[in-house]
Amino acid sequence: MTTNISEQLSVTSADAEGRDVLRDLYADWSQIMAATPDLTMRLFRSLFDEWHQPTVEPEDVT
Repeated sequence: MTTNISEQLSVTSADAEGRDVLRDLYADWSQIMAATPDLTMRLFRSLFDEWHQPTVEPEDVT
């Protein structure tokens, strides 16, 4: 039996790396929101403008 979640779920390193990117992005957002209780709508929107960054363009699409 393995304790490595990636091995248990057959996750590739690219998949795990992608999840780390999302985890880091969400953690950054959480930190900013917690540190800025009077978050303006402009800053809130600018946070979500980063959402596209961890996405990958589809490959081999016809």
